[in-house]
Amino acid sequence: MTMQAPTSVAAPDDQVPLPTLRRVLLGGAGAIAPLVVLAISVEWATVFGSLTWLVFFGYALKAALLFVVGGFIAFLQKNETDDFKCFVCGISAPALITTYAASTAHAGGGPINELNRLVPTIRVESIATAFYESGFAQFKRGFSGIDPQRAIAIVGQTTNREAAVQGAAAIELFVDCSIQGKLVDRKAASSEGVLREQGLSSQTTVISNGSQFFVLTNLGSPRVALGYLNFLRDDIDVSHVTVISGSNGPYEIKSALSDPKIGTLPPQLVPMLLSKIQPNCEWRGDQFGN
Repeated sequence: MTMQAPTSVAAPDDQVPLPTLRRVLLGGAGAIAPLVVLAISVEWATVFGSLTWLVFFGYALKAALLFVVGGFIAFLQKNETDDFKCFVCGISAPALITTYAASTAHAGGGPINELNRLVPTIRVESIATAFYESGFAQFKRGFSGIDPQRAIAIVGQTTNREAAVQGAAAIELFVDCSIQGKLVDRKAASSEGVLREQGLSSQTTVISNGSQFFVLTNLGSPRVALGYLNFLRDDIDVSHVTVISGSNGPYEIKSALSDPKIGTLPPQLVPMLLSKIQPNCEWRGDQFGN
C-alpha cells in the first residue's frame, strides 16, 4: 500500500501581511494624528489665529515630513497584518520627534516661550470695538437692571505697535503668573481659585487711535482689582486706573486716555517682567475665559 506524504494546509487563522501602500498610508495617518490634536488645541491661536500663505506652507511642510517619517516606519513593518498596529507604529517615531522639539523649546524658553505663545493672541483694536457692548450684554442689562463695571489700568503708551503688543503680552503673562503665585521671590496675594472666583482677570489689550498705541489691563471686578493693584505697583505702572461701565465703556475709556499724564511704555518693561516669572509658569488665562 502506497503512503502519500501529507500536504501542508494553511491554518484558517493565518493572515496575509498588509500591502505596502496600505501600511504606508496607515503609518502616515498615524504620524499626523498628534498634529491634528495640537492644531485643535495648543496651536489654534499661535498658528491659525493669523493665518497667511507662508504660515500655511510651513505647517503643511511639517505635516508632509511627519507623514513621510510615519509612512517609512510602517513600511519597515513588512510582516504586519493588523491595521491598528500599523497606525500606532506610524504615531511612535514622529511623536518622539515632536515631543523632543516641544520639550527642548519649553526647557530653553521658559517665560520667553510662553510670551511667544501669547503674543499672537494680543489684538490691536479701536476703542469702539474693544469696549463695544454686545447685543446679549444689552439684553442682560435691560433684564437684570445691572450695568456691570470693570477696572481698567492704563499702563502706558507708545508709537511702536510691536512694542505695545510685546508689552501687553508680557503684562498679561506677568499678571496671570502672579495670580497663580508663580513669581520669583514673591507670594501670591491670595489663592488662585479665590481671585478667579472674585472676578480678577489678566486680560490685556492694545488700543490704537491711529498714531498712538495704549496698553490697557482689564483686571475685571473693581472690588477685587482695586485691592490687587497694590500687589502690582512695584512692577507695573498702574497709577492710571479707571472704572468703566458696560454701557458707557467707549466714552469712559476715551476720556481716560485723554489724560496728558499717561506715561510712555518703559522700553525695558518686557525683560524686567519676564525676569520675575518662575520658569515653570504657563499662561493659563484662556482657561478662565479671560
